[in-house]
Amino acid sequence: METSIYETKLDVFLDGTAWNAPPTAERLPAGDYYFQVTDPSGKDLLSSDHISCRRIHVNDEGVIDRAYAGTDYDLGVEGWEPIPCQHRTGIDFERGAVRVAPMPFTDAPDGSGLFKVWVTPVDRYQGDPAFVPEDLGDDPNGEHWSSSSFHGFAADFSKTDSFQSLSSMRLHSTPDPMTLDLRKFHDANLNGIWDMGEEAIPGWKITVGEPLGTTNNYYTPASVLAFPGDWWTLEDLVPATLQSVAMLDGVIQSQYPTADARVDLTFAGEPGEHHTVTYGNIGLGSIKACKFYDGDRDGYVGPDEDPIPGWWFELTGTDLLGAPVGPIYLQAGEAGCATFHDLLPGEYTVEELIPGPGWHPTTPTTSSHTLVSTLDGAYPSAGTHHTAVFTNYCTERVGFGTKGYWHNKNGLREMTAADIIYVNGLAPYSAPSSYYFDGGDEPFDGQFTGGALIPSPSPGFRSVAPEGTARAEISAFLVDPNAGGDPREQLAQQLLAFIMNVRHRLGSESVVLMLP
Repeated sequence: METSIYETKLDVFLDGTAWNAPPTAERLPAGDYYFQVTDPSGKDLLSSDHISCRRIHVNDEGVIDRAYAGTDYDLGVEGWEPIPCQHRTGIDFERGAVRVAPMPFTDAPDGSGLFKVWVTPVDRYQGDPAFVPEDLGDDPNGEHWSSSSFHGFAADFSKTDSFQSLSSMRLHSTPDPMTLDLRKFHDANLNGIWDMGEEAIPGWKITVGEPLGTTNNYYTPASVLAFPGDWWTLEDLVPATLQSVAMLDGVIQSQYPTADARVDLTFAGEPGEHHTVTYGNIGLGSIKACKFYDGDRDGYVGPDEDPIPGWWFELTGTDLLGAPVGPIYLQAGEAGCATFHDLLPGEYTVEELIPGPGWHPTTPTTSSHTLVSTLDGAYPSAGTHHTAVFTNYCTERVGFGTKGYWHNKNGLREMTAADIIYVNGLAPYSAPSSYYFDGGDEPFDGQFTGGALIPSPSPGFRSVAPEGTARAEISAFLVDPNAGGDPREQLAQQLLAFIMNVRHRLGSESVVLMLP
């Protein structure tokens, strides 16, 4: 529906969505629905035609695209006679929807001109859609109210909206309507007050619970026609935003840091009774810190310079209320970055933590950021995302072991099963070669090509590299004579020692090595 007040009942149309809903708003799920018009209490069914006449289809875009034809019944001299029926339609070009008129429906019994329209999925309808009247007292429209079923429409599975027709008002008995206004503002300074200059936020979803048990979504600013009973509102909690306050008629109900998204209220039934629920929100920001190896030491990230995972960053600061923040520590992921999320507006500093004396920064080791909440369309944001980039190079020296070291007991003790699995997956160790032991015995499995076990290097090695083990074979490989043989064996021996040095002295195969 496009508004709440119409000149006549003929001006009322349904299209399946709230008139001010943003494009990202939740819509009715695709499918077939029935609709009906009642008085505000839901007790009096005012739709006068058969339920089959009031069937519509909602498409994947969440708007009505079809009104079905049905069969109504008219009481003639010979009893009930079937007649074809179909509700009047129009086109909503802006939303790409079919507009369906809920007429025919009778006036509200109290002369208020107030009505409630319902929609419910066809498979949730609790009445009999195939009902055919037979007796003179039958109601073709299916009127049957109970506390759990409003003429076949269950509150839990229905959506409702209220409207008023001015031409249906009987002036001598018509009170001013009761209304509930929903408002939203950008509380940029988090003080819980709608200060001068702070913007209203349009299009924010607020769910409203009615006394009948139905819940409906509205989008700020909204005005809802109300009726007596207990109501509640619940604002949508959007990521990267924070609720600052909830007010009822200007009185604070809850406030940061214990703000509650729900507000409860009661309409006592006084003519013209009016209530306003107002929510305030502020945007939360984020700062992403990234670390790169500066191979050319120029203080910039070049196209061939890699991120450094595992680097630690520290965030400290003061939020806009003056409260200290941090220190908060995050470690860079595989892409070399870590993000500090959900930060209130304020002043922040990100510092990279240098792991040791061998690392040298080529950019400042701290980065300062000011986050300010601004309004971006329907959502506030605290400066969106900030990024801090740090670059370093390393000149740390480590002591590598020779291939003789890795052949002896000390080196063999350092070797792990993971080392052996890793090496056996690399060339030239993953497949037999023409030079090793003159027969090609790779990978390292403790056996010669023919299956004979490779002996332990010496009696003193038996506890570290027993006969028939991969360690025994690696030890033999590292000292296999290569003076008159293929030079590739010597290179393979040196490479194996280098791999072990990288894994055990530098801690990873992904470290960056630089010439001094």
